[in-house]
Amino acid sequence: MSKLLSLISILSMSLVNSNSYAFDLCYTLKECEQLRQQVDEKIQQIQIESIQSLFGNVVKKDLISEKYCSENQDRDMCLMGRYQATAYCASQGMRLPSAREYALLAMSMGATGISETILDTHSLISARNDNNKVDSFYYNKAGYLQPEGLIGKNSFWTSLNLDPGIMRFSYIFNGQTGNFGQYLAPTPGTTNNGTALVVIAEDILVRCIAN
Repeated sequence: MSKLLSLISILSMSLVNSNSYAFDLCYTLKECEQLRQQVDEKIQQIQIESIQSLFGNVVKKDLISEKYCSENQDRDMCLMGRYQATAYCASQGMRLPSAREYALLAMSMGATGISETILDTHSLISARNDNNKVDSFYYNKAGYLQPEGLIGKNSFWTSLNLDPGIMRFSYIFNGQTGNFGQYLAPTPGTTNNGTALVVIAEDILVRCIAN
């Protein structure tokens, strides 16, 4: 993760902070905007190529994870509520993946993925990550290829929804469809609010990601 961030920082610094270098590459506003777009596209390409290696395996029940797992019939699988998932990942020196990181993961599996601007074909993801960072983007699952195994058959916790009207909801990433939904995050058993994408709170599987 640190190597990826370092490379991204170098690319960004070359464009934003190194004026003499930027002037060598662009001389007009249009040229510099095109250069910025090229750098942004390169950053995203690097993120897509690297993202799978940053994700941990699906958490299974063992002596370490057991105290975070809900009671369930499958002795091997470890289902958690969102806040238990956050605590477990932190205990491993990791964290819950953000919605953007799951979108990048989906892009590595063929999804059309992320746009930073409004498109009719993309849906808004408005998230607050576990580091309290606000992150909004537009996402399209088209082209997503369902992976094999547990990852392609289950949903996973990710960022909280930023909308102040539904602050208590969390995004989930559906590994089967490559799409995002929303689950009630804090209190299992709370009824939903009637919104189409929102389902009743429950415990689901967890993957952590490197800090």
